[in-house]
Amino acid sequence: MDGSRATLRIVCGKGTYVRVLASDLGAALGCGGAVENLVRWRVGPFELRDAVSWDELTGRRSEAPGRRSEAPGLWSHVRPVEAVLAGWPSVRLDGPGAAAFGHGQPADVIPAAASKEGFVRVHDVDGAMIGVGELMASGSKVRPVRILHADRPRARILPA
Repeated sequence: MDGSRATLRIVCGKGTYVRVLASDLGAALGCGGAVENLVRWRVGPFELRDAVSWDELTGRRSEAPGRRSEAPGLWSHVRPVEAVLAGWPSVRLDGPGAAAFGHGQPADVIPAAASKEGFVRVHDVDGAMIGVGELMASGSKVRPVRILHADRPRARILPA
């Protein structure tokens, strides 16, 4: 507390309206309430201290006005897709299983997953994440929930 201001640290899940919470708190106290400053310190496994500023991303340096250094580029800062699901169990599919999964069909998990049910990260035989699946049949099959479609590196063949 600092006079008529209060600093709150709120740990919440998605769908929490912090501005409404401030208004409701103010109404309960009989003085009204509003948000003066709102900082999101963490979302899932991603923390503010690891964030990249717009100036860093575009290569601008605030201490050197008018001078622009080479931007490192967006891709040097992008984490792999599985980073957001790091706490989830994963399964790996062989070639035919990965192909079936990629076409929206349930695939055999060999060996069966340690978990018997729930959502899992699904990887192909090379380790690349190909989607999110839901275990079924006591962990021996996985059905696609979200399939990640990404261009795979390959030789470029142009029509004649």
